[in-house]
Amino acid sequence: GEKLPFVADITHEFHHTYNLSPDVFSRIVCGMLNTGLGGKFYFGVDETGVVTGEKLTKTIRDEIRLGLDQIMSNVVPPIFHMQYGVRFVPVVEPQLEMGNEQATESEELFVVVMSFKPAHRVIYCCNGGESFYRRGARNL
Repeated sequence: GEKLPFVADITHEFHHTYNLSPDVFSRIVCGMLNTGLGGKFYFGVDETGVVTGEKLTKTIRDEIRLGLDQIMSNVVPPIFHMQYGVRFVPVVEPQLEMGNEQATESEELFVVVMSFKPAHRVIYCCNGGESFYRRGARNL
């Protein structure tokens, strides 16, 4: 796969699979929100930034949307729907056809991109009152 033009840092988190513990996910999102910058969480990207994609049916994509809503409903103070979102970006795979390389979209292979925007001067808590902050690509 292609490598993304940025690295995991204070505003970018990469995970190979979307199947991540809700507690771990909440901590990372809480840390991103508490930087005051927000951030983006990429599933289907390995730790070095190489796109691997995730095989996601329509049903699984719907479950991811609902799961994100559920996790965000536990953040205090409340996060409004306009402050976060999820996109499913199709992975484009090169195809060799009679000596010509052409790109085609994979039918069920996606990178999941979740975006988070904090309110100004707010400290967010999750997981029953815990608060986190990010330093580089790590949560504290």
